[in-house]
Amino acid sequence: MCSHRRLTLGPDNDPPWIRLYVQPYAGRWAAMLAADEVPPPDPDTMTGLAFFGATPEEAEREAKAYLGMAEPANRTTGCAESGDGEPRYVGGRDQARSRERRAMRGETLAGIVVGLALLATGCAGGLAGSSADVACPPTVEAPVLYAGDSWTYRFNDGRYWQQMYDAVTEDGLLRGQGPVARAAYYFDQAHTLRKVYIDGTWLTSATPDFPGLGKPELEFPLAVGKRWRSMWHEYDFHQLIQDSRVMGCEQLTVPAGTFLAVRIVVMRRAALSVRADVEQYTLWYGPAVKYWLRGRRGSTTINAPFVDFELESFTIDAGKAAPRDR
Repeated sequence: MCSHRRLTLGPDNDPPWIRLYVQPYAGRWAAMLAADEVPPPDPDTMTGLAFFGATPEEAEREAKAYLGMAEPANRTTGCAESGDGEPRYVGGRDQARSRERRAMRGETLAGIVVGLALLATGCAGGLAGSSADVACPPTVEAPVLYAGDSWTYRFNDGRYWQQMYDAVTEDGLLRGQGPVARAAYYFDQAHTLRKVYIDGTWLTSATPDFPGLGKPELEFPLAVGKRWRSMWHEYDFHQLIQDSRVMGCEQLTVPAGTFLAVRIVVMRRAALSVRADVEQYTLWYGPAVKYWLRGRRGSTTINAPFVDFELESFTIDAGKAAPRDR
């Protein structure tokens, strides 16, 4: 493994340090960005935000591009070449161009630095379970869902919640559950809420009462390194940017059993705030159960933080001859 210490531009123009680690992982190379105080990763493990490539140079370029720190192609200052761990500062015209690139993406390095700090805090919560990193399949395709499929979850505050699909519509959506009892919720095969029927009205786009309408938590096919973005309006239509990325796979044990799990890190941040408000959490998708196995939050500077949960029990494939709901 080799590493660099990087000086970046953080909130209020303060210059925080971050670490860039590059090492082999699961037959490829991984470049990992972590807060300066985070211990180095052990061999064949990951820390912070990970980026992958066929070579160490390719992985490192991905990590630098994420930070807006890409260097000219004719400069041989990568981790694979030097490995000296000496600090480097991105300044002058390079830093100005980096700011422009981040502004065009609607991102600030301040938010990224805060996100790395959140990742350093680890996961909290009172739920049991264990996991071990394993190799991921090349891709994970969308599940085929049927009426009768159900999943029961326990939250770390003692509450239980069940999602159950009881019918399939003519357009292939599944009728399920949601927080508003008088509403009928309709989901696609990726569990994305696509429409809601309430008080005689059909809704097909997000509202203050249904902010998740049309916002995918899963975007198939899943593959390591894949990322997607959605815009959310919550808290009186305060705009949030949600970035999701597939980080790897684990053999995960939850009360419902032991399964292969695809680990997805989600970071939400205020789009228009001058502060670096960030909420970070991790979701584990189980292809064998066709839905979430577990969710764990990181630290947050946004109100209404994510609540940890685990899968208690599930029933799938019992209703392949699905009834039609018009």
